[in-house]
Amino acid sequence: MRDEFSRGSQTAQSLRRNLDETGILRQVFARPNAEYFFDKWGTRLMQIMMNSIRLLKCGTPGRPRYFAVVLAALALAASALAGTNVWTTGGPVGGNTVWTMAADPNNASTLYASILYGPLYKTTDGGATWSQLPLSVPSMNTIGAVTVDPTNSSVVYAAWYGIAKSTNGGATWSGFSNPAAYIGTIVVDPTNPSLVYAGGNGYGIYKSTNGGGTWNPANTGLTNNGVFAIVMAPGTPQTLYAATDGGGVFKSTDGAATWAPANSGLANLGTRGLTVDPATGTLYAATAGSGVYKSTDGAASWTAAGLAGGNLSRFS
Repeated sequence: MRDEFSRGSQTAQSLRRNLDETGILRQVFARPNAEYFFDKWGTRLMQIMMNSIRLLKCGTPGRPRYFAVVLAALALAASALAGTNVWTTGGPVGGNTVWTMAADPNNASTLYASILYGPLYKTTDGGATWSQLPLSVPSMNTIGAVTVDPTNSSVVYAAWYGIAKSTNGGATWSGFSNPAAYIGTIVVDPTNPSLVYAGGNGYGIYKSTNGGGTWNPANTGLTNNGVFAIVMAPGTPQTLYAATDGGGVFKSTDGAATWAPANSGLANLGTRGLTVDPATGTLYAATAGSGVYKSTDGAASWTAAGLAGGNLSRFS
């Protein structure tokens, strides 16, 4: 980037001087702490941006190229203002839409990622390189969920219309088993990996008691079958929560044998995402139009937790 600024027009040279004058490039890479960066450089960054815009209006030849460079520099600066480290491309295939991801809970360098209308990929080096797994996906289908068994990293589940299972880290896969439903969420009991739960929007919840060999509906009390997410209470895997699109959050305390709504304080019943803090058990629900809600009492009550008005989808 600095080489690009050092060549060409007076516009590029002026922009370089503005950035070098404050040391902004060095600060972006060396000190990505939000508070420090904003206190020291926030006002000057706004000045640089306005000066850059004025310079780019001068009609300098090659303007689009330098405009892109300016935007890149400002994007890096903005990431520092937000307290976020600089992001780099991590694959698996440039330009494609990644639909879902799963990390190995026992090895942070191993991840799985599915491509919209495409295959499943795996990395064992934290995203530096990716390999396509031999899981055949029908044309115009997308893998909706991938989950790694928390007790055995070799066991991986992947689903779209049906659920496939690998017992060797994705090298080979067993044939699809029921349910004949589009599955978007899978969870494995960490104390008994034979117990697996799956859910899909429009299909409700299914449970397997033999590690995915067979599946049966587990919807008693679940009055809305638009399931977007299932999570387990930390330390109490018989307690599960399900986010539904239109019915809010449902809770089960008997391993999905029965469900009951748990929506006190939840202003929007279109819950599209659900996650739980493994350390505290705090639940967070993403809603379609009312932002994020939080529960610290096992879904007995909910309070707004930000992004009011946000139309949210999945999160974790």
